Amino acid sequence: MTQFNASDSILYFPTIEFRSAGWLKAALTVWDHVYRIVPPTYKPDDPYMIKQAEEEGFIRSIILEDADLKEAYEKFMVFYSKLSFVPAGLEPGDTVRIHKEKIDGRLYPILDDIAKSHDRDWYSLPSELVRGYMFYLSQTISERRQLVRGTDNADAWVVSAYFAENGNFKEFVYDTEAEIQYYNLAINDLIPLGIKDVPMSQIIEFVKKRRDEKSIFRNTLSGFVDKLAECESESHAKVLLQDYAKTLSTTKNDLRQSMDFCDKEQLSSIFAFRR
Repeated sequence: MTQFNASDSILYFPTIEFRSAGWLKAALTVWDHVYRIVPPTYKPDDPYMIKQAEEEGFIRSIILEDADLKEAYEKFMVFYSKLSFVPAGLEPGDTVRIHKEKIDGRLYPILDDIAKSHDRDWYSLPSELVRGYMFYLSQTISERRQLVRGTDNADAWVVSAYFAENGNFKEFVYDTEAEIQYYNLAINDLIPLGIKDVPMSQIIEFVKKRRDEKSIFRNTLSGFVDKLAECESESHAKVLLQDYAKTLSTTKNDLRQSMDFCDKEQLSSIFAFRR
C-alpha cells in the first residue's frame, strides 16, 4: 500500500521495525531502497533477514533534521487544533510508544499531560495520537526527500488520505459535486503471494539484477499517473487509459516475468496505490 511517484526509493512508516518481512520483500521488487526513520540513539531490533538487506544497502536509515521536526510539528498542531471528529483509522485503541527524538521539543509539555507513561527516551501515548503525528512526520520527510511512502499498517493506510488532504473530506463515500476527486489505482497480478517465504538472499539477488525492469515499470506508471492527475476531462481520461493500457501491461509483465525467485505461474497480489 503506497502513495506513488517515480522515486526509486520508498519510506516505510509508521514504526521503526518492519511489521512484515513479506511487505519489505514486496517493496524491494518495485523500489531499490527502503528508508525508515531511526533515532540516532536507537538500535532497531531486527531479525537476520532484515539485517541482510540492510548490509547490502537496500534498507537505509533517515536521521531526522531540525527542519523535519519543525515542519511536522507545525502541520500536526494546525490539524489537531481544528479536528472536529476522529476519522476512521484514528479511533482510540492500544497504547503505543514513540521515541522522543522523533518529536519536536515544543510538543513535550502537551505530551507530558496525556502520556500514559514516559521515560528518558520514550513516550507511551494513545495509538490514535501517534498515528496522526507519524503521518505528518512521514509526509514531511517524504516531501523533503522526494520519497514514496508505504506502509503495512492498515490503520495508517486508511487515515493517511484524510491527513494528506487536511481533512478535506465529507462523510459521503461518493460526492459527484466535489471539485476534486481522490482516486486509487491497482495493478493486478504483480507481486507473488508466496514472496514472504522467499529467502532474503534471493530477493537481494533480484534487486541487483533487475534494476532496469523495475525502473521502466515505475517510470511508465508514474507517467500515466501524472497525466491522469492533471486531466480535467472525463472523456480524455478514458483516452489516456487506452493509450497507456498496452504499455503498462507490457512493463508489468516484464517485471513479473523477471522475478525468477518464484514460479512464473504462482498467484500474485494486487499492487495498490493512490494519488
